[in-house]
Amino acid sequence: MERCKRFWQMYGRGEDLLLFEDEAEHMYTLPLAQAAAAFFSRHLLSEDRHIGLDGLVVEEGSEVWCTASGQVRGDFATNRGVYDENSSRLSLLEEERSRLPERTVQSRTASWLREQVCNRRFVCELNPRHKKLGKWDGLDIQSSIWWSQPGLFSHGFLFSTTDSTCSELSIGIWEGGTTQLQPCLDWIRGQISRGAAVLVLDLTGTGALSPNAINPKGLHDTFGTLHKLNMDLFWLGDSIAAIRVYDVLRALVFARKLENVDPDRISIYAKGRYSIYAELACAIESQYASRLTVEEEWESVGSWVRSMFYESKGISEFVLPGLLRLGDLPNLRRARHSGN
Repeated sequence: MERCKRFWQMYGRGEDLLLFEDEAEHMYTLPLAQAAAAFFSRHLLSEDRHIGLDGLVVEEGSEVWCTASGQVRGDFATNRGVYDENSSRLSLLEEERSRLPERTVQSRTASWLREQVCNRRFVCELNPRHKKLGKWDGLDIQSSIWWSQPGLFSHGFLFSTTDSTCSELSIGIWEGGTTQLQPCLDWIRGQISRGAAVLVLDLTGTGALSPNAINPKGLHDTFGTLHKLNMDLFWLGDSIAAIRVYDVLRALVFARKLENVDPDRISIYAKGRYSIYAELACAIESQYASRLTVEEEWESVGSWVRSMFYESKGISEFVLPGLLRLGDLPNLRRARHSGN
């Protein structure tokens, strides 16, 4: 309020901006109503009055409705909600894209993604560190960390067999990362059995990289720690989604530097919602597009916008603002499958 007051002062009305506080829950209290009545009396009636509680008329229920039913959407047939506006806006964007050649849409989307994900980052040395953890379910396991960008670690578990000198590496990406190994154990064992090592990746804010909570809410809940971080990133023109896509790109750099790994035999497996990060990364580094396998993929970002009801927990972590102006996941998949 003090910061904003200087704008009022520029117009010679600095003393007219007042702040009144009352200790209460999230509600409009009678003391607040008194202060508001006195403010309006002064500025609209040019009278300084003290408005006592007996001078306030408290109305309840239908007496304070501004429409017949108290619901704007019910009383005005032409009224539209945020969902309706978003759906209409998406249709316009899709119509604009449909007028362009598919390859133009794909190349524009890939160029925009590279700018959004990579151009704001400070590239640093990986400086990897490794620690052997022994065995897990009969497999040798190594914990590795490396710098994704200055101040932000990436982390992963590297699985292999004792007698393995693998030249092939499969990178696994899913929700929970290294804290959710059991549900993906069959895939890990399948890769090991055909002679590949496996790197299970933790992306920023997940798995071993989960932050300490700043409030009692769950990390991925609305108004929880990662939600608050992501809203701050949005204001800065960034997003958790962009950072996690960059994490995937840096993991590929890390993988290429692993001992005995053939850079041309690195593949990616992604599952569920987190597959969007892998798909966007492969749109930027197209040489990996043919080496990406996705399970339980999202139909498209557009289909989510058109879903009135959806799983909202952690959903903002998958939002890359501006993507739908250029393209959508189906465009990137067609490019990937065609080899463009």
